[in-house]
Amino acid sequence: MVLIIKIDCSNLDSSCQTCSSSDLCYSCSGNQYSHGPACVTTCPIGTYTSGVRCVDCFNLDPFCTECSSSSVCTTCSHGKYVYGSICYDTCPASTYSYDSTCYSSCPVGTKIYGSTCVDFCPSGTYPGTTNCLGNLNLSCQNMLNFYVACSTLDSSCLTCTSATVCTTCSSNKYADGSTCVASCPTTPTVKYANGMTCVTACPANTFTYNYKCVDSCASSLFVYGTSCLSSCPASTYSYESQCYASCPTGTKVYGSTCVSACPPQYYYDGTECQGNFGGKRCC
Repeated sequence: MVLIIKIDCSNLDSSCQTCSSSDLCYSCSGNQYSHGPACVTTCPIGTYTSGVRCVDCFNLDPFCTECSSSSVCTTCSHGKYVYGSICYDTCPASTYSYDSTCYSSCPVGTKIYGSTCVDFCPSGTYPGTTNCLGNLNLSCQNMLNFYVACSTLDSSCLTCTSATVCTTCSSNKYADGSTCVASCPTTPTVKYANGMTCVTACPANTFTYNYKCVDSCASSLFVYGTSCLSSCPASTYSYESQCYASCPTGTKVYGSTCVSACPPQYYYDGTECQGNFGGKRCC
């Protein structure tokens, strides 16, 4: 128990209200905190606020130089690592060291490498979901089990997602599975160039033209299903840049096209425009 003696505490600090004979102020006026013999508006670095007093962080651990409460040390001295309220020479088991602090899981943006957290995986390793994978001490075969450089898929492959999927190629080549090709293959399976990648089907709401995926057909082409064609296929009819299996309502068949009205000297027989094509001519 601390013995409080009625003495003139103002000799320590004009705001000190209670103190001890050992020249320690215990309470201050005006929402101030006691710190040693003085009264302060905020507790200084190296202390934490406890009620109306500033308490030294070394009460948590002799090497604790900064803290936020009686149970949380934030900085240790002499190259030690902080974890909770204790300063360690090395981080405890199942924790990872990063920036002089021990973590139960590495901070966002870092990866686990051994018992540490790193911003970038060291040479000879590559970043996995949470860990740096691969190890220069592993045999070549074991290394391949962990990591395959994209260039081993194809010398032109720049980026890849696995040992079988190249996503970007150099030299204006197209990525086709694990290889890079000058143009997307048409046998044994027809593939289309979607950007710089070969696909078996173009994305929804796009069209195919010359084995490429395009957002729309040029005005000089005809739309036929999801294809852009220079002319409509046999047994179809062209109308307003589209190909139809039968002419739309309100139009008439005229040769291989649909028209809103038969041309001069042709007549409509209920099925199509007739005239020179049928050996008949209107007088």
